[in-house]
Amino acid sequence: MLNKLKNRGYGAFAPLFPSVRMIPLHVMLSGCGYSLEKSSSYFWDGQKRGKNEFCIFQYTISGCGALRWEDKNFDLSEEKAFIVHVPHNHIYYFPEKSNKWEFIYFSLVGREALNLWLQIEKLCGPVIRINYDAKIIKRLIEIYSAGNENIKSPYEASLIAYELIMLLCQEILPRSHVIMEPDFISKVINFCVDNIAQDIGVDDMANVAGLSRYHFSRVFKKSQGMSPAVFLTNLRMKYALRLIQTERISIKEIAMMCGYSDTSYFCKVFRKFFNLSPEKFRNFREQ
Repeated sequence: MLNKLKNRGYGAFAPLFPSVRMIPLHVMLSGCGYSLEKSSSYFWDGQKRGKNEFCIFQYTISGCGALRWEDKNFDLSEEKAFIVHVPHNHIYYFPEKSNKWEFIYFSLVGREALNLWLQIEKLCGPVIRINYDAKIIKRLIEIYSAGNENIKSPYEASLIAYELIMLLCQEILPRSHVIMEPDFISKVINFCVDNIAQDIGVDDMANVAGLSRYHFSRVFKKSQGMSPAVFLTNLRMKYALRLIQTERISIKEIAMMCGYSDTSYFCKVFRKFFNLSPEKFRNFREQ
């Protein structure tokens, strides 16, 4: 399989179709590539790649890369892949200790692609180990080796994207490991998203679930890996980040839209979450 990559050489392709915006496809392959990096100039910041949302899968064939995902650091050695979405608080880069980083990757766009990706990230984390002979790696190499010319329509690009997602799920989410969420979890999450600008808290979330605060908090943390209060703060901060990146409105307005009537407190929480004040973050992005 590796010979197919080397025969084609390093590079990338992106299937582009003039009419794609007229077609309601919610999962689309937006890029595929193969590279051998040997320089520290290789550096990508998930908060500085524009306002358009997309998903990335990158698999190490040989050598080693690095990922900093929120407050965690990961080595990306052979047979490790990372799964991230943009915009998000992460960077991946060529580390000083490495002599090379050879990898293959693909990227996806679309509303449903992002929804599925976030579920995979939540269940598996940002870094996973996949054997080189796994079906998804073989298929990815085939797609790259065949090149852009073999994707004749947006429908084919969408079909390939769905196929890659399903192969990824088949590889990393064996049936015995899938976590079945309580029925009320999605109801509570939707409630939080729909009422993010309101003064809601854990008691309101427990009421939606129909449980006592104590029992709800225990079950929610077991399902989501974090307390309801932390989940709500994370949701608000991610929404705030998106507003700062995409909207030309005041910090006070952003605070209100994220459920904070006290702008000073909002700025304090934002600074703790992102290590920058909202204003400095906006100015830094615009430099």
